[in-house]
Amino acid sequence: MPVFAAKPVKAPIEEFYKERYIIAEFKARAQSDNGAVTLDKVADIWGEAKPVETLKFPTRESVNIELGQQYIVVYSYLRKHLLYRDVIEENPNGPTIIHGLAGAAIYRSSDALRYMFTSSKKSKIGRKTYDASDVIDAIFVQLMNEENVRERRLAVFQFMLSNDLHDQLSRKQAKAYRRLLKSQVLPDLEQELLLTAARAFPAKQRKGWLVDLCRQTVDEAGVEYNLVSLLPIKVRTCTRIIGDNVEEQDIERLTALLYSNAPGVSKAALNALVAWDSHQATEIFRHALQSDKPLHVETHRVLVARTYQ
Repeated sequence: MPVFAAKPVKAPIEEFYKERYIIAEFKARAQSDNGAVTLDKVADIWGEAKPVETLKFPTRESVNIELGQQYIVVYSYLRKHLLYRDVIEENPNGPTIIHGLAGAAIYRSSDALRYMFTSSKKSKIGRKTYDASDVIDAIFVQLMNEENVRERRLAVFQFMLSNDLHDQLSRKQAKAYRRLLKSQVLPDLEQELLLTAARAFPAKQRKGWLVDLCRQTVDEAGVEYNLVSLLPIKVRTCTRIIGDNVEEQDIERLTALLYSNAPGVSKAALNALVAWDSHQATEIFRHALQSDKPLHVETHRVLVARTYQ
């Protein structure tokens, strides 16, 4: 049986630059009861849009559009065939907005967002004439915008997946990033994505503050979570960051997480303890299995396998 390697996930804006997609800036004219939007073209970015386009949203998605507002939109008249993997066909539903990593690809236009798109276009066509610092600044403008939630989420994904930017943060930008994460004003998903990105920073850009922030996050979250929320994912990432360089002060904290109701968090704590000292970790696991404290069934299974293998 053939094995297909998973393709690496690209930054979302880079994914928009495909031959079958059109990217343009529009002004919103109307939105119908079924959600379709009618837009007047302002400028082409990739491909050539019609002067007026009426676009549908991806299945099960809709965005309320502000009439008169300008948007950058990614859409297509084509789609992947539902049965044949490498076949592209005309979309019978007509021109449809693309579903991207951050949702339906229609974003409130701004100078910062326009720069993010045009710099990605230059990279796509082999003209890397943009300044990485300017790209980071443009992303940060979107990150700091509390009102434009969808555009902010796009910027979060863009930064997290743009690995070439992580080691080019200036000292000022690194401080701004640190302040944003410490403020904890972002939703859990955005915080988790930014923590994941920070984990890949050069050591000098994350030394001290990142692990301290993660310790604080873990302590405040406790070990029992609403599993419908995204908090367990954020705590799991923080636990992995703590596990990168475990200190004595972390042992009690990590041991407590073994009793979490989220097995992903427990497994991250387990792995961190093993990385710290596999022999002492085995003793901690044996004690947890003999304790009266309840363990998640999956955590119990993994602890048994680790302790008595």
